[in-house]
Amino acid sequence: MSQAQKFFAVLHDHEVEEALTRGYSEGGYARTMHLGADVLAAGSQRTHVPAVRIARLYTHARDKEQARRWLEKACDERESPLTHLGVAWDWDLLRSDPRFQDLLRRVGLTP
Repeated sequence: MSQAQKFFAVLHDHEVEEALTRGYSEGGYARTMHLGADVLAAGSQRTHVPAVRIARLYTHARDKEQARRWLEKACDERESPLTHLGVAWDWDLLRSDPRFQDLLRRVGLTP
């Protein structure tokens, strides 16, 4: 069981757990993360799902645009995990993007 599956098992989010399992059989890690993110994004229409959680899965899926879109939503909602944007390895894929750098500035993580 992957770390992501364990995380969502602890949250009792069986829909995402199942999506992660299905995604891996369909196409490996990137597909797994994308399918999990898609399920979370759809679920966010029914209940609160932290946008940064969705962004993280899209980043692991290497979908820069969706990740950035959800990070913007997290910024708009002032989600506290954004304080880790400057140091967490999850965001390495986005670091060179000027829009990500602008987001860091707006969150107050760069001068």
